[in-house]
Amino acid sequence: HIKKLFALSGQSNSNAAESQAAFAKAKQIADESGIDLSLIEAQTGKEAEKEEFTDNELDIGKRKKITQKFVTWLLDKHFNVQVLNGGSRYSGRKMWIIGRKSDAEFAIFANQFLNDEFMRLWFMYKKENSLTAKERNAYLWGLYNGLNDKLEKSREEQIKNRINQQTESEESFDKNSTKKSKGLDESFQLVVKKEKELLREFVNKKHRVSWGRGSSNYISGLHRQSIIDAGIRTGKTINVNRPLPGI
Repeated sequence: HIKKLFALSGQSNSNAAESQAAFAKAKQIADESGIDLSLIEAQTGKEAEKEEFTDNELDIGKRKKITQKFVTWLLDKHFNVQVLNGGSRYSGRKMWIIGRKSDAEFAIFANQFLNDEFMRLWFMYKKENSLTAKERNAYLWGLYNGLNDKLEKSREEQIKNRINQQTESEESFDKNSTKKSKGLDESFQLVVKKEKELLREFVNKKHRVSWGRGSSNYISGLHRQSIIDAGIRTGKTINVNRPLPGI
């Protein structure tokens, strides 16, 4: 019943009075029942609007791009998808990007963009500093770490803003609200965990996956810290923007 009230309070076609009344009623029931309201809301979210998972197979040629390992790590960590690899240099390499429809579409775009951008930045840095290919991995490793750090901080900021918005929303209905942001954060983390579990279940149905085995984390040529640091600085400047509709 509380979830239905939340759905009503969040409907765009509901007027303000109906939305406020639905929220207030949901809060009253939750308070009387000792239910964590933030958890109910986080679990409800836009559940009814969630897209289906999609399994997208990409042909990537006979050889993987030099940058692909770093990009795959970023996609798995920050783009709400699971990336799988298969094939061989003889039959042709394949990649699967799996996730909710819009997440997968954005990840496919990001995969191409980041592979191209990493190589563009490396060639530019190589030319400016008269380097050779043996320094390439150090710079790419730096780019990965810089962008990874930027994306992690961006996610933390998004969660913080979401919590602040929710806290302000609750306080507008209840001036004596004592709900802590920590509880909201834990609720959101539970939702994220559940979504990852659903994605893994979908992947298991479509592919035979040994989850304990992935691409090797070993990277050679990381002996020049100054090059890694340069890559980190540049990686923090990379912006991954969603493509415009139709592109």
